Amino acid sequence: MARSDDMRSLRFATRTVADDRALVLAEARAAEVDAVVEQGADIVVLPDADAVAAVRARHPATVIGASVTTPEAAERACASGAELLADAGPGVAEVAASRRVGLLRRYPWAPGRDPGGRVRQLAELGVPEAATLIEPITEDLPLLLHHVDELARIALPLLLGLDGVRAGAATSSEPEAAAAAIAIAAAAGVRVVRTRHVLAARRVVEMTASIVGTRPPARALRALA
Repeated sequence: MARSDDMRSLRFATRTVADDRALVLAEARAAEVDAVVEQGADIVVLPDADAVAAVRARHPATVIGASVTTPEAAERACASGAELLADAGPGVAEVAASRRVGLLRRYPWAPGRDPGGRVRQLAELGVPEAATLIEPITEDLPLLLHHVDELARIALPLLLGLDGVRAGAATSSEPEAAAAAIAIAAAAGVRVVRTRHVLAARRVVEMTASIVGTRPPARALRALA
């Protein structure tokens, strides 16, 4: 698999996150956030705006997002410190643009379906490109991975959900298969992976980055003759 050399820098609010490896995104309830951050999540998306302020105070170094369905909920999330809006309703992209926060935009994917129109629409609205994630949705994960090289070359950073409901059932209960899928995606240049297996995913993206050469290995070992 050819690797994309364009590791697009992601910047949320005033913070630039790691650009030498794929990032790990976890969807978590407020009570689960401490655990997933400890395991290595770079981005945590809460199910709503209610707990954003409390989680933001506990984890100032982590990108905190919220799933929102209305502009009013998006405004509340931003006022509480959210740096990423998982867009599930009309008007949310406009709030992301006006607040200059990140946006996670999902779209149904099939071979040959180009997200270029959505990318241009977000750019025209003024959503910050360095904080915008595009996530293709499909039930056929193996087919999606077969096309991941071309997907990773779109104009905005790509997010892939590789072991949950949105990625189909192929890896939802198989950590080893999920790890393999994450490695394929990260090597192709996917910027963010969404997973429930946070600890394993963090190890995989760091190891993959060391193999493809964007990140130095954690330690160098030299074999003796």
